[in-house]
Formats: sequence, structure tokens, C-alpha cells
Amino acid sequence: MIIYRYENEDGGGPYYTLDGINRKSGIKLEDSSYIFGCTSIDKLETYFKNKNDIKGCTMTVRDIPNKYIICLGDDQVLFPKIFMN
Repeated sequence: MIIYRYENEDGGGPYYTLDGINRKSGIKLEDSSYIFGCTSIDKLETYFKNKNDIKGCTMTVRDIPNKYIICLGDDQVLFPKIFMN
């Protein structure tokens, strides 16, 4: 499945580093083994509409095997961080 996400230079998203550390608070997630994304460019852009959180991020496209995707409603999905390499 093709997944779209905004990433910083370090590979993490707008809110968390790839290691699961919150960019604003510095607090690490208890479980940071999954990454968030969206199933279309439109859904990604809608999710971040009216948010300045993507400043400095680049849109990336990843092809993740369907069996590893966890759907979170219509907009977001999760996939294991191991596919970030």
C-alpha cells in the first residue's frame, strides 16, 4: 500500500522524532515502534490543513506491504518503523 507522510530530515514526522521523542516536550513515547501516515495525498493535506506543523518537512511516499498496515479510520494508518530504512 502506498503511504504518504511528512518527514523532517531526521526521518521523523512533524510531531515526533524517529525515536519517538515529542519535538515540543522532549518526552519519549512508551511505544515508538509504529509510524503514522495517510493513504492519499489529499488525506495527508487535509489532515495538516490549517496547521503550521509541517514547516521544514518534506512529503514522502512509502510502499508498505498491506499486511503490516493498521487503519485508524479514514485518514490515518500506522505501519512498523522497520520500514523506514
